[in-house]
Parts: sequence; C-alpha cells; structure tokens
Amino acid sequence: MTIGKDLTMKFKEPTVLFSTGSSDLTPRFKEILDEFLPRYFNILLNDSLRSNIQEIRIEGHTDDVPMPSKHSDPYIANAILSQERALAVVKYFRTMPQFEVYSDKQKQLLEYWFTANGLSYGKALDSEGDFIIRSGKPIDRTSSRRVEFRIVTSGDEILENFVKENTR
Repeated sequence: MTIGKDLTMKFKEPTVLFSTGSSDLTPRFKEILDEFLPRYFNILLNDSLRSNIQEIRIEGHTDDVPMPSKHSDPYIANAILSQERALAVVKYFRTMPQFEVYSDKQKQLLEYWFTANGLSYGKALDSEGDFIIRSGKPIDRTSSRRVEFRIVTSGDEILENFVKENTR
C-alpha cells in the first residue's frame, strides 16, 4: 500500500488483492483490510477534517485483458469487474466487527461518504506508475490492477494540512 499526497491509499499488489478475473477478496487482502480500514475510518470519523469530506471513493482499476465472459467489449467487461471489486471492499468493511461498533450516526456518515467506483482500465498505469494517457507509454498490467481509496474534500489546503499532521 502507498499513500499519496492527496491522501489516496493505493493497494497495488494484484495477486494479493484478487485472483485474475475475480472480485473475491483474497485471504491476504482481507488481513490487510482488517488492519487498515478500522484505523483509516477511525481517523476520518474523529478528526476535524470530517466536516470537509464530500466523498470516500473506493476505486477498482483493472488492466486491458479482455473478459468475454463479462462482456464482448473489453472496456465494459473490465468496468464490470472493477465495479465488482470496489463493491467487494465496501461489502467486506460492512461485515467487519469494527463497523458494528460505530454509532448509528457514524454509520450514516460512512454510508453518505462511500462510493464504489469501477474505472476499468481508463486510468491504466505505465511501468513507472504514471497514467498511460499522460506518458504515452505502454500499459503495465500489474500496476494497473489496483484498488484505491480517494478522499474528495471541499478544500485541498485542508487536506494537505491533514496529511502533514497524520503522517509524521
């Protein structure tokens, strides 16, 4: 997992996340989520930043390998798979014991924030981690298969200060 300056968390080891063509979380990814998600959401729910959060996007990203069993159009097939993967992460979190500990108001806030977004290979990465649309380089299938948590806020300056305070 890497943390971007915009507080984007990227889970980038595809074999740890899901089996090829599957939206079932691997046991190892469940372990990682068990450790990561409660801390992540506790920070967001209890920090002054919470009033500035507009959305927590759980984004599924895929490579460009066709999946005719899902759809004849490779982009659409991968959009379906990436959506299923993002939704699998949301479903898993909602079944965790930590979710049950939250108050009704906290659960409502998380439900307001959560979105599960399947982005197919539209934001595919090259071998250096840059978007292929920008770099013009070939897709790196391994780097492109990932799950990201992206916080959308009402102010970038607020987010930058939050990152500085919580990553020391």
